[in-house]
Amino acid sequence: MKKLFISHSSKNKVIANQLISYLERLGLEHKNMFCSSSISQGAKNGEDLNSRIGQAIKNSYLIIYLISRDFLKSSYCIEELGVGWYLSQESNKKCFYVLLPDVELSDLFGFVNDKIQKFSYETYWEDFLALTGCGPTSLAMVRCGLSGNGDWDPWRVAR
Repeated sequence: MKKLFISHSSKNKVIANQLISYLERLGLEHKNMFCSSSISQGAKNGEDLNSRIGQAIKNSYLIIYLISRDFLKSSYCIEELGVGWYLSQESNKKCFYVLLPDVELSDLFGFVNDKIQKFSYETYWEDFLALTGCGPTSLAMVRCGLSGNGDWDPWRVAR
């Protein structure tokens, strides 16, 4: 079972693959991640992509959303966002929202904006956690991914 699901626009697959490499250097095994743009982690030839993605989201402990303008324009990405959010309310699945440089907090709407704002404006190292919290965010993602415990978020790690 894949513990980590990476949701992204296909136009951001280079960034998704960089995230995979980074998480591997932090200790998360390649076999525990699902990323549809990665040949070795996504759907296999002949496999139904919708079913494969649905199962991967359902079975993951942690979902990382790489949110860009292209992500927000994609109905497929928005559907993944909604499914992950819903499942996180019903289980201890954890969602992390990584805003890429072409997106501002004000570009987000609905439940995602509320969830991000929960800890984004807490102070960390003399600025907002949303701006200075890459360390706590990385550590929280790895902890959730390795342990399967979705109770950790960047703010909890930063404290």
